[in-house]
Formats: sequence, structure tokens, C-alpha cells
Amino acid sequence: SELLLSYLTVPLLRQPLLLSFFCTRDRVNTLRNRTLQGMLEAALFEPGRLLFAPDVHKYPTQIPAATAEVKYLATPFGILISELAATPQIVLDQVCTLLELSLILANSATSEMTDVILFVSRLAARVESHVHFLIRYTEHPEGAGTAYTLEGINLDANELAKLQDGRAKLRRVFAETLERFEVWTEELLQTVTKNAALEDIYMRIACNIHAHGLLLLRNLEVHELQAADVRQVLSSFMFLSLRHTWNCDYLLIPEPELFELFHLHRRLLVRWFTAAERDYDGFNKVLRGVHGQFAMMQTK
Repeated sequence: SELLLSYLTVPLLRQPLLLSFFCTRDRVNTLRNRTLQGMLEAALFEPGRLLFAPDVHKYPTQIPAATAEVKYLATPFGILISELAATPQIVLDQVCTLLELSLILANSATSEMTDVILFVSRLAARVESHVHFLIRYTEHPEGAGTAYTLEGINLDANELAKLQDGRAKLRRVFAETLERFEVWTEELLQTVTKNAALEDIYMRIACNIHAHGLLLLRNLEVHELQAADVRQVLSSFMFLSLRHTWNCDYLLIPEPELFELFHLHRRLLVRWFTAAERDYDGFNKVLRGVHGQFAMMQTK
């Protein structure tokens, strides 16, 4: 605990330090604790002190920083963006390791450690969102959703390649996680058919799993979508529409974020289906898969 607290005292270094702290087999399970979850999320995603545009290229001239120069110990776009723009490999490798270690903790959707896997998966998905933004901004600044140039964010080809490699590694672990989620939802549906008394509890768990699956698919581009991804998105849309009770705080993901996911993917799905119309076999396979899951949900 003393080591953990000492890491919190260095805002500009604590992200890799905290990730490395939890990236061990004997500590990853402690992320079941909601306080530790909140602490890690805050350390990763809170932007920290803002560095104003005129001061972007200014630095403290001494250590410790003089009172007048403390304002330079800040970032213009948040600590995580700065970390990923400077040394992406460290953070991305740690996030991948954390997710891989968490997947070892539970083989059943009803395990007490399922919360750890769901937490780490949404943390990893949100880190990937930052990576995806930086890649899009570097490759196509005009189409990244920014109204102006991001001063101080100038990635060269080598740094861009590290981001792309790190994202590719994340997506491979996401694929393994999505497979686990699919097994879990089938397990829950089968259990409910045998014991209807568990339906409310298990359907809430299943809704959370589907919501996290959508989050893991959030940053896919049209050319990256596979038939299995499309089936997963449509099945999760349908399951949540049928089974989730809105405005009751049953999900671990905020409902506005889930609503954004619905709308974010609709245009992508339309474009994917439009392009897949000529591939009737692949097109129909996706529709059959979704229809099969729909029929299963209706009977249950």
C-alpha cells in the first residue's frame, strides 16, 4: 500500500507506474475493489492540469520547479494523450498484459471475478479510443474531428507505427475477450432455462456483458469490420433493446455512453451491409446468426 500511495504523488509518471503495479498475478484480482477501480480510472483518464497554448514549448528550468514555472508541469490535451504520443509502447503493453491476466481469473459468468474482467475490458477499450484518435489525427488531420491543429502532437512515422502495433495487439486481446463474453452469455441463457427464478439477476449480468462487448467494438473502422463483429453488434443491440431496463443504473457503463455506441455504429453497419450485398453467402450468414440469437432470446 505504501508503494501504491507513493506512485500517486507523481501525476506525470503515475500512469505506467500504477499499471505496472497491477500487472501481476497476485495483484490483478484486487481490482475487484471499486475504490481501486476508481483510482486507476482517475489516474488514467483525468486530464490533469491544463497547459495553455502559449506555454506548450516551455519547460521548468530547474528541479524542483520554481513557483512561477509550476504551471509548465501540465499537458495541453491530458496526461494519457501526452503519454501515448511520447511513449505509447509502455502503456499499451501494460494494458494488454492487464487484460490478459484478468481473463485468467474467471471461466464462468457467475464468478466473483467477472467484475475484474469487465472493469479491465472497459478500461482497455477507453485507452484504445485515445490511441485510435491519435492514429486518425496523424493519418488524416482533417477528418479526426478536431477544429484546429493539436499543438505539440507531431508523431513521426516510427511513433505512428508503435501506436498501430499497440492497437493491433489490443485488438487481438479484445477478440479473445469477445469470445469469452459470447460463451458467458450462452451459459447465462442456458442456466435461466433451467431455473427461471434466476432470470432477473442473470439477465442483468448478460446485459452488462453485451454492453462491454459493444464497447470493445467501438473503434473499428468499416474496412476492419468482419462478419463476426457485425453479428456481435447487431445481437448486442437486440439483446439490450429486449432485456435491459433503462434508467435503473443496472449497467457498469453509463447509459449515455451506450446510447452513443448505438448511434456510432449504425452508419458503419449500413455501409458494411451495402458493401456486402454482393457477397450473399456472407451477408446471409450474418443475418442467420442474428436471427438465431433473436429466436433464442424470445424463447427464454
